[in-house]
Amino acid sequence: MRFLTKPAVLTAALLTIGISTACKRTPEARYARFMATGQRHFEQKDYARAILDFQNAARLAPNNPEPYYRLGLAHLETGNFRAGVGYLMKATDLDPKHVGAQLKLAQLMATSRRQDILEEAARRAQAAFAVAPEDAAVLNTLALTELRLGRPEEARRRLEEVLAKFPGELNASVELARMKLHQGDMAGAAAVLRQAAAQAPRSPEPAVALCDFYLAVGKAGEAEKELTRALKIDPGYAPALLRLAELRLRAGRKDEAAEAFKRLSASSDKSYRPAYALFLLQEGKAAEATAELERLYRADRTDRDLRTRLVAVYLATNRVADAAAVLDEAVKRNPKDLQALLQRAALRIREGKWIEAEQDLVRVLRLDPASAEAHFHMAFVRRGQGEAATAKQELTEAVRLSPALLPARLELASTLLRERAAKAALDLLEQAPPAQQNDIRLVVLRNSALMALGEYEKAREGVKQGLALARTSELLTQDGNLRLIAKDVAGARASLEEALKRNPENLAALELLASSFAAEKRMSAALERLRKHASAHPKSPAIQYLLGEWLLKAGFKEEARAAFSAARAADARFVQAGFRLAQLDGAEGNLESARRILSELVTADERNVEAHALLASLEHTAGNWEAAVRHYRKVLAMQPGNVLALNNLAFLLVDRLGQPDEGLQLAQKAKELAPESPAVDDTLGWAYYHKGLYGSAVQHLERASSGINASALRKYHLAMAYWKAGERAKARAAFEQARKLDPSLPELETAKALIAQGSGGAR
Repeated sequence: MRFLTKPAVLTAALLTIGISTACKRTPEARYARFMATGQRHFEQKDYARAILDFQNAARLAPNNPEPYYRLGLAHLETGNFRAGVGYLMKATDLDPKHVGAQLKLAQLMATSRRQDILEEAARRAQAAFAVAPEDAAVLNTLALTELRLGRPEEARRRLEEVLAKFPGELNASVELARMKLHQGDMAGAAAVLRQAAAQAPRSPEPAVALCDFYLAVGKAGEAEKELTRALKIDPGYAPALLRLAELRLRAGRKDEAAEAFKRLSASSDKSYRPAYALFLLQEGKAAEATAELERLYRADRTDRDLRTRLVAVYLATNRVADAAAVLDEAVKRNPKDLQALLQRAALRIREGKWIEAEQDLVRVLRLDPASAEAHFHMAFVRRGQGEAATAKQELTEAVRLSPALLPARLELASTLLRERAAKAALDLLEQAPPAQQNDIRLVVLRNSALMALGEYEKAREGVKQGLALARTSELLTQDGNLRLIAKDVAGARASLEEALKRNPENLAALELLASSFAAEKRMSAALERLRKHASAHPKSPAIQYLLGEWLLKAGFKEEARAAFSAARAADARFVQAGFRLAQLDGAEGNLESARRILSELVTADERNVEAHALLASLEHTAGNWEAAVRHYRKVLAMQPGNVLALNNLAFLLVDRLGQPDEGLQLAQKAKELAPESPAVDDTLGWAYYHKGLYGSAVQHLERASSGINASALRKYHLAMAYWKAGERAKARAAFEQARKLDPSLPELETAKALIAQGSGGAR
C-alpha cells in the first residue's frame, strides 16, 4: 500500500504547488508575460502566436493602449490591413498621445491618394510631434506628409530641420537627396548623402545609400566602390552584399556574383539565408538550389520563411509528396502553426482534397477568426465542392478582413466578371490600396471590366498605361481586342502576333487572331493560322485542343478528333481532350470507347469530378442505372453542392430505382441551391408524385413545364400528377401537349392506358 500511495501524495503535492503558483501570479504579472512572449514571437516572425499573446494581454488590460498597438503591428505584418488599422486606432482612442500608434497610422495614411486621408495623416503626425518633437522618425513622417500634400518646400524645410538636429539621420538624408534628385539637383543630392557618410564614418548604411544614388544616376562603377567601402566597415553587412551580388550579376560576372550570394547566405540575418539558393534557381540549377534549401532547413526547422521557399521549390519541381511531408512534420511539431496549416491547405486544394483542406482551414479560423488568407483558401474549397455562392462569400470576407490581400481581390473581381457583374468588379478594383493600382494583374482585370461595360476609351487608356509598365502578353491581347473593335484589323493582328510571340500558350490571343479571319468570312485562313501554330507547338495540349474545337465547329470531325487525340498524347492528364473524345464517341454510339477513355481519366485521378460526372451521364444515357448512381455519388462526395449531380441522382432514385425517400431529400437540396431551375422543379415534382403528395407535385411540375421549359417528358409528368390529383381535364390536355411535342416518347403509353381506363391507377 505504501508504494501505491506515494504517487498520489506526489500528485497532490504538485497540484498544490501549481495552485499556489497560479494564485500568486497576479493579472499584472500575466499581462507582462503575455506582452513579453508576444514580442518574442513577433520578432521571430511568428505573427499568429504573437497575435494570440497580445489578445490575451488586451483582455487583462483592456484600457491599456500598448497591446492594441502591438496587435495592430502584428496584423499589418500578416497583410490584414483592416484589423491592423483598427487596432492602431483603438490604441490612439485610448491614448491620443501614443506616439508609436499615431506615427504608424500617419505613415500608412500618407500612402493614399485621397486628400482627406492625407490631411488626416498630417494631423496624426502633428499629434505625435506634439509629444515627441525631438524624435527623428516623427519629423521624417511630418516631412513625408507635407510632400504628399503637395508642399515640397515645407517638406524640404522639415528634412533640413531633422538634419540640423540629427546630422547623421540617414532616412532624412535619403529623402532630401531623393527630393533634390527629382528636382534635377544631382550635385546637391550627392552632397547630402556624402554629408551623412561623413557623420557616420563607421557605419556601412550611408555607403549603401550612396550606392543606390549612383545606381539611380547610372554610375555602376561608383556604386561598386561605395559597396566595397561599406563591406570594409562591416564585411557581413547583408544589404551591401545583396547589392554587390546583384550588381555583378547584371554585369555578367556570374562567378563573382555566386561568391557574393554565398557570403550573403551566411549572414546573421535569417531573411538572407535563401539568397544563394534563389541565385541557383535563377540560373536554372533547380537540383542544386533544392539541395541548398534542404541543407538550410535541416539546420533550422523553425525558420518558416525558409520552409515556405523549400515547399515552393518542391512543388515547382513536382515533388508534391516531399512538400506534403515537410508541412505534415511542421504541423505535428506545432499544431498551432497557422502558416503551415495554411500552406498544407493550399497543397491539398491543389490535389483536390477538399475535405482535408477544409479541416486545416477550420483549425486556422478557430485560432485566428480574422485570418483573411484562410477565407481566401476556403473559397477554393467551396468552389471545388460545387458551392459557387459560398465561395464568393468567402472571397468577399477575405477582402473585407484584409483589403491589401491582392490575390483575394483579384479572384473576387474575376468571379464578378464571370457573373457579368462588370460594374461591381470595376468598383472592387478601384478600391484597391494605392500601392496596388499599378500592379499589372490589377490593370489587366480593370481593363477587362471596362471592356465588358463598353467603356472602350477608358480601356484603351488602361492598356496604354499597362504597356508603359510592361509589354505583357495579356495587355497585348487586350490591345488587339480593342483594335478589332475599332476595325483596325491590321493593328490588331500585329498586337496579337506579338502577344503570341511573348507567350505561345496565350489561347485568348490565338483565338482572337483566328476570329479576325473568321469575321472576314475567311474560315480557311483562320484554320490555317491555327494549324500553323499547332504545328509549331505539338507538345502543347491546350493549343492542340483549341485547334480541335475550331475544326469541330467548321465540320471537320475527323481532323478534330485527330487534334483532340494529339492533345491527349501531349498530356494524358489533359482532361478536356479526353472529355471531347468521349463525347464524340458517345454521340456516335461508341459507348465502350467513351467509357474506356473516361475510366482511364478516373484511374489517373480518382478525384476527377468532371470525369465521374461525364461517366455518370454516359451510364445514365446507356440505361446502366446502378453505374450512373455510383458515379453521381462520387461527384457528390467531392462536390456536395453540385446541382446537376444532385438532380440527376434524385431522378434516377425516384424514377428507376424505387427509392423516392432519398430521391426527395436530394431534390429538395437541389431546389435550395437552384430555386429557379425547371429541371430541378421537374425532379422535385416527380419525387412528390411518387410519395403520393400530388398537390405539391402539381405545383412544381406546372412550373417545370411552363413556356419555353416545356418538354414531352415534363408534360407527361404533369399529366400523371393532374390525373392523380383528380384534375382529369387538365391531365388529358397535358397528355395531348406531350404527344405533340414527342409522339414517340415511350412513357406516353402509360399515360394513354391510364386515361383510356377513365380512372386512376399505378404507373
